[in-house]
Amino acid sequence: MVSALLTIAIALLVEGRENLLVIPAAFIREGLHLESISFTSINLVLAVIIIGGFLVGLFRFLKSH
Repeated sequence: MVSALLTIAIALLVEGRENLLVIPAAFIREGLHLESISFTSINLVLAVIIIGGFLVGLFRFLKSH
């Protein structure tokens, strides 16, 4: 947990908050060669995937206990 928080803090210091939100979407957009898709759309899809993964993990954890 400490490692994750430290990584986020360093990333915020080096890149800044605005760039940190755009960089993952930029990598995906350039990697797929789809420059017509907005960063907002890609970030929305990433958020849905992350939240979905968190919920699946939470439900599996609750089911096992």
